[in-house]
Amino acid sequence: MTTQEALPTVRGDQAGYVLGDRSIDGFDDRPDVGRRARLILARMAQRYAPESLSKVQREFLEGIRGQPPRSSTRLIALTHNLEDLDEAYQAGLFGDLSDDEVAVVRDPSLHPELADAGYPLTISQTAKATGASTVQLRRWAEARLIPSTRIRGRLHFLGAGVLRAMLLAKAEMYEVSALMRIMRGEEGGERLVRLLGITLASISTEVDEHSAAGDELAVASATLVRRSETIRKAAEAYSARATDSSHAMKA
Repeated sequence: MTTQEALPTVRGDQAGYVLGDRSIDGFDDRPDVGRRARLILARMAQRYAPESLSKVQREFLEGIRGQPPRSSTRLIALTHNLEDLDEAYQAGLFGDLSDDEVAVVRDPSLHPELADAGYPLTISQTAKATGASTVQLRRWAEARLIPSTRIRGRLHFLGAGVLRAMLLAKAEMYEVSALMRIMRGEEGGERLVRLLGITLASISTEVDEHSAAGDELAVASATLVRRSETIRKAAEAYSARATDSSHAMKA
């Protein structure tokens, strides 16, 4: 079996990264690692510590822009993965995982059934890492509940996809069903968005009147109610494009 390259993942404090079993401060270029790992480090430096981006890393990123479309697709997927993981950290989603699960998100080879595995993971590898079935993963990816990328026409997943799949695998069936209705742009999904907004509005009145949280919650709830149709139409349009793209790839 060929050992796959270990790839860095950003630390929770966004001041460094984890590579294998080592936690490293900063995002300096490392000629001792592979090209993909160097690219990820350069992207991390660009996003989290732009003042530290070295001349070598700038040249590396500029060189990538001139690569063929296939390489650009990989770069876009890696960039989106960093953004998704950043958002997940900000939302506190890592707190819903066990220490072992967080470790697997950072380095899938730490899973007992995935020795030597590295990102991107195949759908079968992702199933082992998350506890979800391949059928569930396909359904969630098609509904855009989890981010995915296609390599030579086959579904693959990066860290953000593994993280979300772990969370969905813990969710109740009705919770996942509700999310899918929203993401597919169904009318029932629009109703759920409005109900969520109304519910949050009721909760906002119970928040300490001297806290800004109550005002922020009230604004968020009003926006959900007011923009529920816009949310549905946007989700419906995206879902239609994704379906057309999927059919074209299968043709």
